[in-house]
Amino acid sequence: WSRGRGSGRGLGLPGPGEPQGRPRFWLQLSPWRRPSTPVAVIVSRLERRNPDSLVSRCKTFAYGGAIQALREARAAGADDALLLGGGSDLCCGTSANLIVRLNGEWLTPPLASGCLPGVMRGRGLALGLVREGGFGVADLLASEGALLINSLGLRPIRRCEGRELPLPSGAESLWERLLASA
Repeated sequence: WSRGRGSGRGLGLPGPGEPQGRPRFWLQLSPWRRPSTPVAVIVSRLERRNPDSLVSRCKTFAYGGAIQALREARAAGADDALLLGGGSDLCCGTSANLIVRLNGEWLTPPLASGCLPGVMRGRGLALGLVREGGFGVADLLASEGALLINSLGLRPIRRCEGRELPLPSGAESLWERLLASA
């Protein structure tokens, strides 16, 4: 979706009395299959989420940072990148929320980390299947497994920073319970 022509490269809003331009909309339909293949990830050294930015709290088309982190991951031979928040705690993936199994329970970073309030993340919290909690890379590496989850599916993390992670037990059950609550 685009609001159409704007001043300069389309970033500026029209001034008072200037014409708005015609909005444009594109739609592409493609076959879909739930992503569930285990992935290898790195922790991005180039990009992080800004927990103080209002944009970090909104789902927008501003994917520049996520695209750069994904390019960094691919250049390192990984499938995706994890992003840190404002400190040393993990926040999210490039296009998914992060859920980690620690001490037998599912944890997801708090919104204060800069992660988006994803639909499936929210369902997990509302149902009491997931709880918020901060964790760093060392916690993830010592975990019982981790998932990247969004409305389209869940992808177990099989390797992070070159270290193998266990595939978490109960991931499919978690997904089914989240879908059943829809």
